[in-house]
Amino acid sequence: MGMGEPLDNADAVADAIAILTDPAGAAVPLRRVTISTAGHLDGLERLLARWPRVPIALSLHATEQHARAGLMPITERFPLDRVRIGWRA
Repeated sequence: MGMGEPLDNADAVADAIAILTDPAGAAVPLRRVTISTAGHLDGLERLLARWPRVPIALSLHATEQHARAGLMPITERFPLDRVRIGWRA
């Protein structure tokens, strides 16, 4: 967390999950892996297509769209209402 939007590179995140959870790799249980996103829906769709049960944390920074937009530029592309509708659809 705090190093940028992981779902800007969803394919690399999916590969990292594969390595972390592989019994021949780190063997981390999937329930111990959580991906935090600001609501990058395109990347979220790609990630969940490969890892449908991976835990997701949504970084809100604010619960209202106008407040979020002032804090997070990504909210112009993926507004909170769209993220809520698209979440686990």
